[in-house]
Amino acid sequence: LISSSHLSISQSEECVKTIHEGIFITTDKSNGDYHIERKENSQIEYFNGDKSKIISKVEWISPLEYTITVVKQVKVPKEMKNSPKEFTFKVIECNGEYHTLENTFRGETISFEMRRINQSND
Repeated sequence: LISSSHLSISQSEECVKTIHEGIFITTDKSNGDYHIERKENSQIEYFNGDKSKIISKVEWISPLEYTITVVKQVKVPKEMKNSPKEFTFKVIECNGEYHTLENTFRGETISFEMRRINQSND
C-alpha cells in the first residue's frame, strides 16, 4: 500500500485521477454495501439494497481531501436523518482500485476502504 504522505508525484496523480470520479463500493456494518457514484463535484450513495440514497455536493479541499454536504436524502433510516450533513474525508492510502479513507464522526476517527469498480462514464 502507498501512504498519501509518501506518494510520488506519478502515484499521487494516479490516485487523484481514480478518486475524483467513478463508481465505488464500500461496506457499512449497519447498512451493508454502499454504491457511490461520484462526478468531480457531486456524489450519490445508494445503500440498503439500493432502496435508500443520499445526494451530496463534493468540495475538494486538496487533491486527496474533500468535504461532502448532504443535499437530499431518500428513504434513509430514521437514525440517519438526524446525522450531521457535512463530512470531511482524507485519502490516506491508494493501491490500484482500492482507496483507504478516514473521517472523523462524532469525535471518533474512522478509517475505511473503498473500491473503485469502474469509471463513471463507462
